[in-house]
Amino acid sequence: MHELSIAMNLIKIIEQTAAQNNMGIVTSVLVRAGELTSVEPETLTFCFDQVKQDTIAAAAELTVEIVPLIARCEKCNSEFRVEELQFYCPHCENKEIKVTQGEEIQLFQLEGEVA
Repeated sequence: MHELSIAMNLIKIIEQTAAQNNMGIVTSVLVRAGELTSVEPETLTFCFDQVKQDTIAAAAELTVEIVPLIARCEKCNSEFRVEELQFYCPHCENKEIKVTQGEEIQLFQLEGEVA
């Protein structure tokens, strides 16, 4: 369950970001997770709820947004959504593609109150 380590790292980043922005309490957290990360939103939320206790994010609600897996063909330059992990261009069937979105885990937004 890699969601636990992700949740623990989120808390560290939230605490650093909150300190830099003079936040006294964090009330809302938005995370974007790419499809290729295999993050399960429910599992990440459960883990986050466990590790946030006694932190600046103790009252925070976590929202996890799944980002679709997008790639660009190196041959015809078309951009497309990768479906069912089939890594080839659906337009020209070229296998030389570059993933442009869907591999990331990003703390996208924090809301809270100033200290």
